Amino acid sequence: MAEISNIPLNTIEGPETNHTAVSSSPERNEEVQTAAKYTWLFWMAFVALSLSALVSGLEASIVSTALPTILASVEVGQDYVWVLNIYFLTSAASQPLYSQLADLWGRRWLMICAVAIFAGGSALCGAAYSAAMLITGRGVQGIGAGGINMLVDVIICDLVPLRDRGSIVGLLFAIMSLASSLGPVIGGAMAQAGAWRWIFYMNIPLCGIAIIMLVLFLRVSFQSGLTFKEQLRRIDFVGNGILMGSTTLVQYAVTYAGSRYSWNDPQIIATLTLGLLLLMVFVVIQRSPHVCPNPVVPPRLLSNRTSVAALFISFNHSMLTFWATYFFPIYFQSVMLSTPTRSGIQLLPLVFIFPAAAAIVGGGISRWGRYRPAHFIGLGLISIAFGCSSLMSDVQSDSVWIIAETLVALGLGITIPALLPAVQVELTDADTAASTGMWAFLRSLGTIWGVSIPAAVFNNRFSELLWQIDDQTIKAELEGDDVVDA
Repeated sequence: MAEISNIPLNTIEGPETNHTAVSSSPERNEEVQTAAKYTWLFWMAFVALSLSALVSGLEASIVSTALPTILASVEVGQDYVWVLNIYFLTSAASQPLYSQLADLWGRRWLMICAVAIFAGGSALCGAAYSAAMLITGRGVQGIGAGGINMLVDVIICDLVPLRDRGSIVGLLFAIMSLASSLGPVIGGAMAQAGAWRWIFYMNIPLCGIAIIMLVLFLRVSFQSGLTFKEQLRRIDFVGNGILMGSTTLVQYAVTYAGSRYSWNDPQIIATLTLGLLLLMVFVVIQRSPHVCPNPVVPPRLLSNRTSVAALFISFNHSMLTFWATYFFPIYFQSVMLSTPTRSGIQLLPLVFIFPAAAAIVGGGISRWGRYRPAHFIGLGLISIAFGCSSLMSDVQSDSVWIIAETLVALGLGITIPALLPAVQVELTDADTAASTGMWAFLRSLGTIWGVSIPAAVFNNRFSELLWQIDDQTIKAELEGDDVVDA
């Protein structure tokens, strides 16, 4: 497996960086590269990208604690689960398409459009007076967030040499992790104050600032050399369509399995089977030059063992991140009977240790050029942490959940800055957008499964134990509900 220091460090031209390309060939550069120097223009562009990533990360989790208040104001009915899930679905489904458009139309204006789409979706959500308007707004938000999350990573890869990516990506993910961790606390506070609409409205001025800064400071050279018709012909409409359909079907199945329908219900089985079959069809046709002459996922990306292993780890990391983010608060409030405010305080180890570990380890990767130790240490700590979590109950001392939460925060933070560099370490610059798009898509898919699967397991187990509740009023209220969101 290659070390980061042995890989060519290619960058785009532009005033945002003063380092030059070392090699544009797919062969490795055997000289160890020195750290790049960055101008003020780069750091202003980085602030704009970080602000965009912050609003996207915040919106991914801020709605969870405010959902009961939102549902009381806007009558959503049985489709309330889509207020959360449509955001993740449209975000994941749109990312592969964004990766192709980034290669055809460039990064800068596509990034600006993604932020504008996110702001438009936020305005729809804030003004929502019906379930359809709220869910539509969340879907539009997800489309914008999908572009933001993918393009921020692509632009960072364009501006930053591979050797430095660990520290810059670590800093970026520290910001995103902090936003995702603080989201439930901020959402709960706004809902408690009766200002749930500002959960969405506050994104509009932040997105406005980000757009202005992107226009002023983000300078990415791009020359396509293709006409608009030629660019359209290079979009993999077949592959993107099949992938979107597969993602939607799988999301539908895992959303309703165990709540509205049982896992062995024919509708769930058929939907899940068809979704997985479409995913297999997608993999096959991506290798066919006749069906997909310009595949959204070039087959060479999946022929490199290092990249495939890193993509698999990234999927699992994203899934485990949301297991912790969503279910530690449930434990605190449902088992330990903590108030929402106290639950937010109990989440502080996750809120602060995760981003701090990401920033520190990212700097270490840039300095020493090695990412595998971060994988081994981080994943080991995550395994121990979830093992400790199985010991948590309503009678043990606080030390058990403190240790478990601290270990999971350390493990997640140590691992995350080592993921994208591992995906790209043996790939060429020509694969930057495609590999980043695939990485972002799998992380978004991990987010979907990280919320839906444990929620389904929890609800199924709760239904099995419901007979133990003696109070018939409470039992009738909980029976048949999706307990995690109820």
